[in-house]
Amino acid sequence: MKAIRARFRKSLIASIVTLACGATLTASLTSCTKESRTDGRGYQHSIDPDRIREALEFARFELAPGVTVLGVSFTSGLDDYYDMSMTATREAIDETLRISDFHGEFQTSYARYPDVVDGPRLVDNSPLVRAAWDRSRTPDGNHRTSRTVRVDEREPQRILLHVMVAEI
Repeated sequence: MKAIRARFRKSLIASIVTLACGATLTASLTSCTKESRTDGRGYQHSIDPDRIREALEFARFELAPGVTVLGVSFTSGLDDYYDMSMTATREAIDETLRISDFHGEFQTSYARYPDVVDGPRLVDNSPLVRAAWDRSRTPDGNHRTSRTVRVDEREPQRILLHVMVAEI
């Protein structure tokens, strides 16, 4: 009986070691992909051009020349959410909003969602951070999203555009 228990223990230990090594290898391989990290809210952060293109299409955002996407966060479940951070000149940001058919009215921002993909956290009632939101539909009318846009001009040499899109 002791021999059977000893073999079972050895087998169990070998299985645990194998699982631990497999998990370590999987974690190492995952960290080599273009998906850079997952935050505490379960959002994955990426700088992968395909993921950025997917987020822009979901948000129905077109970029004016001179706009640089710094990164995108996303999560999927019952609903899809995307956050993007971009940087550009004031003119390029205005042109991006125009060609993306964004019609929200800007107001001094409140920091309901202070975390951003790239750049400093947003703060309450800064006159240099403005926010607006609108709703968008696909041409077929089957897909609706809510788009929240925040323009952060606290650093004049680096104006940031933050876009948060949620399926509704």
